[in-house]
Amino acid sequence: MSCHQILRDLKYCDTEFPRAAIEAARQHRDDIIPGLIAEIHDAAKASERNEPVSTWAHIAGLCLLSEFEAKEAFPAILISMTSANASELWGDFITEDLPQVAARLADSPDQFALAIDNPDVYEFVRGSLVEAVFRMVCEERISRETAVQFLRDRLVAAIQSEDTHVATRAVEMLGQLYAKEVHDEVKAAERCDLVDCSWIGEGYFDKQLASGPAAFEEGRQRYRYRDAKIATDDLATLPWFHQKRKGPKTVAEAVKEIREPFTKFPADAVRWARKHREEITPHLIQLIENVPEYAKRRAADSDLPESHGHIIALYLLTEFAVKEILPTLLCILNHSDTEVVGSFHDVIDQDMAQILGRLADDPNQLSTLIFNMDADPVLRRDATDAIIWMVTEGKLNRDAAISLLLDWLNASRRNHDTILTTCIAGSLIDLGASDACQLLTEACDEGEMEEMWICKEEIEDALSRGDDTFLQTLDDHRADRIEHTVVELVDWDWDGSRAANSDLWGDEEDSDDLDDWDEDDLSDSEDFRRMWLQARDQSLPLPPLNQPREKDRHFGPEVTAPIRLEGPKVGRNDPCPCGSGKKYKKCCSKAGD
Repeated sequence: MSCHQILRDLKYCDTEFPRAAIEAARQHRDDIIPGLIAEIHDAAKASERNEPVSTWAHIAGLCLLSEFEAKEAFPAILISMTSANASELWGDFITEDLPQVAARLADSPDQFALAIDNPDVYEFVRGSLVEAVFRMVCEERISRETAVQFLRDRLVAAIQSEDTHVATRAVEMLGQLYAKEVHDEVKAAERCDLVDCSWIGEGYFDKQLASGPAAFEEGRQRYRYRDAKIATDDLATLPWFHQKRKGPKTVAEAVKEIREPFTKFPADAVRWARKHREEITPHLIQLIENVPEYAKRRAADSDLPESHGHIIALYLLTEFAVKEILPTLLCILNHSDTEVVGSFHDVIDQDMAQILGRLADDPNQLSTLIFNMDADPVLRRDATDAIIWMVTEGKLNRDAAISLLLDWLNASRRNHDTILTTCIAGSLIDLGASDACQLLTEACDEGEMEEMWICKEEIEDALSRGDDTFLQTLDDHRADRIEHTVVELVDWDWDGSRAANSDLWGDEEDSDDLDDWDEDDLSDSEDFRRMWLQARDQSLPLPPLNQPREKDRHFGPEVTAPIRLEGPKVGRNDPCPCGSGKKYKKCCSKAGD
């Protein structure tokens, strides 16, 4: 098993314990460590963007890296544990595993002192790091005297800042260490009511001292015995891997659950489908083929419940690499009826480029959509970006892709097709086609591109770092690759609750405030608000001031028609309206890093 396969199996294990991948990781210890560290980094970054992390490699990575005693991993682990959303990302692993992980991997307590002292860090992370100091003594990595002095300093700081949690944990660990030399500091904390007796019990420290030095040795041996076993193997006992499910038992039952309208994602039916690929595939193809007829029925009957079976089918067929569905999909995307095309509006500008790139074997298969001037402009961009995905997937080499796109660029310029010229320019940028820089800037200067999507400065900047830009594109694609349909779709906002509760800029209350904005006061970082104001002043269709994240897509009566280039929109290279400071294509327009 290759390192790539190991990481994929760890990441997308869903509810099946990845025993084979864990054993393979042990056999490839040195080679797999960088990948496990990267998974922790990527999960932390996704969590910081408030994206749900449904994958599992960061959990397996935490335990394996501790088992491997990979000290080079501790900085990444500490960063993730001290991030704003650490509680959501790590859950009980903070209190159950972090103390031992830090004890094994940190060079010294000084490496995480700032985290303990930082009141903005989740309090249970700070408390677990305090406990790690005692465990470092148990591991014989530091002396008892060093630990006592370190914890005394933390206790004094906690008293000064009135930090009950750190004070309580410090007193607890000092008691474990039989640290009678800090008796005065402990009493000061107790007088300040900073020792939580509900946590450690009344008079805990005095009871520990009364037990004598033997209590310290007993506690030390107890910790050493408990932590001698391999924690990674214990992961198999997690409730996550032992859930009782009432999923479908036949292909008919699975298809019914997938096809019928729902507000809760039919995860068990999709899991069944993934285990019965040959049986389910013809039915998934049928769901896609039925899209035009279903769209026609919904147009005629607005009360007809919305089904999302075709969305699930498309992701499953992509995961299964069922290339025979591509002609049908292209017919739908090229359809003249916007209701038909709109059936996939939640995939357009999100994963459609990847889907087309993974289903196509030849770029010319996509030309009917790419050169269709009546097609949705964003779909044409997706089809053009699919060429990059073909490079990522190894179906096309980079030079051949650049050469093909340059040929298409010449054709689009001759046809005065500014949409396609812009799409091709974006793809050439992502491929790092530095030799095309002058050609693209000339086209930009001559007004042959859509200014809302691309600008000359971006072209010059990205192509000045051609190879680095291309490598970043590959990294983004690998992180975004659809590997497991359940993991990919389970966190979508299927019932619309998150969209209904979100505080969008475009809501009624905020819209009133927009009239008071002075455009001259807007900073460069607020280019999109400026664009919004210009659209309003010109009576053009107003773009949404806050685009929902991919996992927060809303399904319900408020869903709009397919995105069309009828006025200003959030372009792929515009600042993301969510306020992250990133470009839209690297933030809310993509899946998750």
